[in-house]
Amino acid sequence: MNTDVPTRPEPDDQLLAHDAHWRWTVVDDSQWRIGWETEREKTRHREFVEQHVEPDEKGLCLAPPILVDDEQRALTVEASTARPLSSIDWTEQPTPVIATIFDNLGTTLRQVHELRSPSGFGDGIAGNPFHTFNAFMAAHFTELSRRSQRLENEILRETAVESLAALRQELSAFHPHGKSTWTVGHLAPSRLAVQTKPAGLVALMDLGSTGLRPPEYDLAALHIYRLLDVVPAADRAFWRGYDAARTCDLRRRISYFERLIELERLLGSPSILVSQRPS
Repeated sequence: MNTDVPTRPEPDDQLLAHDAHWRWTVVDDSQWRIGWETEREKTRHREFVEQHVEPDEKGLCLAPPILVDDEQRALTVEASTARPLSSIDWTEQPTPVIATIFDNLGTTLRQVHELRSPSGFGDGIAGNPFHTFNAFMAAHFTELSRRSQRLENEILRETAVESLAALRQELSAFHPHGKSTWTVGHLAPSRLAVQTKPAGLVALMDLGSTGLRPPEYDLAALHIYRLLDVVPAADRAFWRGYDAARTCDLRRRISYFERLIELERLLGSPSILVSQRPS
């Protein structure tokens, strides 16, 4: 089976959200189907949910229960009345609605970052992660360099090479505090299931990019995907829910990962995660 072909919806499915790497469709009133570009992403999502989401867990909005493993890079999950955050016209939503959704997002992301996790960086599900952040980033940079050389557009290739060189150079002065944590990786508005009546975050729909990284990676993704930039209430509510102060040091660290994620997106694969260190 070719696992690199993007998943396509069944003919009768209603498309809710999608991009080049992921798809969320409606099967019927009780079921959604979520699909990934690769089998590996689907497997990571399923295994993370099985390890960390209890069926009756009410305090962690990680994912709806998986009903059926459809194979071919797709899963059928329990549906609800929620819809993608990307489908909401934020300019028409009352401030309390936006505040509640993003307070929930902050609380949920904090809970993800506090989940018990293996030590190391990289793929904590398949095992054999990198022992240190520098080793993880060295392998990560090698993969990014390989992808940058495959860019056909000369201007984009030069941009990628320059960005990669700057990130490499700054790494020597950049050291993450503490241990790695579980991180979601790809926090785009299309991957957040929300409702407005009553207001709240229902689920993080895609955990296929989950990995062991510094938590600032997720905080940077929120800015890259403009989740906190639409209305001031969203930014304030998120940080209230996440329960952290935006110190100068934290902003500097977030900025580093913003540039890393921008480079990953330029190379066509958001949340690139080197699978594991050599055995």
